[in-house]
Amino acid sequence: MTKRNGFVFGLIVVMFVGQGGAAGLAWYLRHDTSGRLQAARARNLELQQEANRAQPAPVVETQPAPRQLRLPETNDVTGTMQLLEGLCDAAAVSVDALKAMPSNTAGKQPFQVVVRGTPQQVCVLLATIEQHERMLVIESGRVIPGGDEVLSIEFAVSAWHLGGAK
Repeated sequence: MTKRNGFVFGLIVVMFVGQGGAAGLAWYLRHDTSGRLQAARARNLELQQEANRAQPAPVVETQPAPRQLRLPETNDVTGTMQLLEGLCDAAAVSVDALKAMPSNTAGKQPFQVVVRGTPQQVCVLLATIEQHERMLVIESGRVIPGGDEVLSIEFAVSAWHLGGAK
């Protein structure tokens, strides 16, 4: 055998062994995947049977109590500001700013409010304002960058009344 023939023979042997190794690896991986697929299908069938045996929980629909809104006869800026401060105190948030804004809409008195507190406290305050018997509407808001555990927000709230423009 010449040197060139030996090289070609060696290359053929290496390719044959490599092809055999690749075929063996493919067979092993296919066998392993087939086993996992069968196990997953069996587990899926078990879970479906268990779900079919389970009794569905009864659906209980609750109707919230109708909200009774109270509209004052006149615009009471001072009383509304005291009400907003009281709601802030009840939610344990700090009031940084609270001011009445001018309005051209009859029966509407807007306020600009800036408060600071934990996210839970701020959420309690906003929910309390929206659900209060006095018709208070949060119209806009934005989060002001603050510390790690403290959330500062600025929002506009409007108090409605039956009176004229002011």
